[in-house]
Amino acid sequence: MSLSTASYLARRAAQKERVRILYRRALKDTLNWAVHRHLFYNDADALREKFEANRNVEDIELIDRMIAAGEASYNKWRHPDPYIGAIGVLFVLTIIFFEQFHGLLEAPNFAEIQHHHPGLRLYTITAGKTMPNVGSSSLEINKD
Repeated sequence: MSLSTASYLARRAAQKERVRILYRRALKDTLNWAVHRHLFYNDADALREKFEANRNVEDIELIDRMIAAGEASYNKWRHPDPYIGAIGVLFVLTIIFFEQFHGLLEAPNFAEIQHHHPGLRLYTITAGKTMPNVGSSSLEINKD
């Protein structure tokens, strides 16, 4: 295998990786614009068609220009306020905290919670045993 063939294959592999990353980022960002799944599916299909239309392009320079144009378009149209779906997890942890405080629940198994939500940053929350009202409770938050 000559050096030019090896460099050609390496460049094509790098281009394929850039296209894959661009497609995944654009697909995830499409979900920010259309949070409901029935709207998302149509947008995802349109995005896939844009990528599939250029699947058989072989000119390396043209592919580089198309990737650069796609990345510029993605950066221009990226959602300014992305959807974050971790609010439900915060709600569950709040319920666990108050149930534990009032003696309704044993200490939560944070290892199990971390197993089901691997990207979640967990904090150990302890409270004083007296809680006359919410404003006068003492909370201590320790980052694990």
